[in-house]
Amino acid sequence: MKDKSYKHKTKFLGIPVVGEGDRIWPEVELRKYQIIENLLLAGLKGTQNCIFDEGDMALETKEDGTFFAIMRPYGVKPTLEGMVGGAYFMVSDALVWENLLAGKIYYLYVIRTAHTFSDASSVRTMSSEYQPDTRMAVLIGVADLRDKPVLDRNPDGKVCSVDLAKHLTTKENPHGDLVQDEVTVRRKLVLGDGQGTDVVIQTGNERITVPVSCLVPSVVTFETKGEEGVIITSSARVAFVLASRVSGKTGNVGEISVGYYGQDTKVPNEQSFVVYNNGDAGIPMKALVYHG
Repeated sequence: MKDKSYKHKTKFLGIPVVGEGDRIWPEVELRKYQIIENLLLAGLKGTQNCIFDEGDMALETKEDGTFFAIMRPYGVKPTLEGMVGGAYFMVSDALVWENLLAGKIYYLYVIRTAHTFSDASSVRTMSSEYQPDTRMAVLIGVADLRDKPVLDRNPDGKVCSVDLAKHLTTKENPHGDLVQDEVTVRRKLVLGDGQGTDVVIQTGNERITVPVSCLVPSVVTFETKGEEGVIITSSARVAFVLASRVSGKTGNVGEISVGYYGQDTKVPNEQSFVVYNNGDAGIPMKALVYHG
């Protein structure tokens, strides 16, 4: 049987290159162009390690008491599609992470093989008790078996692709509504264009719209006017005020009270409040104003 290979291949990816005296083999040519096609697909998706699409995943138990995680295709979705170590991959058969022991937590990965560039289905699974520092693995989920067994399909560190084309051509949200009990922002959260941005808070059937500026309390300084009271206007609707004396000037502040809109006739609108004291006038004060 003749050796169906070429004398040369590229240095990094091993793409077959015809050498002098080589016969052209259709099988080798197909392998070459499959590598190129897979690289093009990976480049179009735009990242080194991420998930494009995935099927159904579950955590199950064996008779010996060990656990295993299994991912299967769902409907028209593949089992798993994405990029790992810069190589495009797509798996249609089930993927299994085995020998998971109770009392431990496992990070579930898909690993690139030496053949992934030429065979998009050539990947392997790996479970680890820690997050390895590797560029050849993509995180799929976390199996926490320390108490009640839980499979986290969206752990920190899992990267899913973004449909950039749809973002650029339409203002609609291509990902649907975000339904999550808690969102953690590690560095910076940018909401809209600043002053024109509102946040909608829904409780039951009631929706309350508040400006972004209301989410951060403001600080105002003023001087007491005794029982006459001093009226202060803030930048947004006042929900609660915490007033305190500033040290440095002698005098008796006495008891301090705050009047709010709708409860005190002196307060002209929802953005204002009044501060009374039964002691001296002219004493410097600060108020922390919560909006809402």
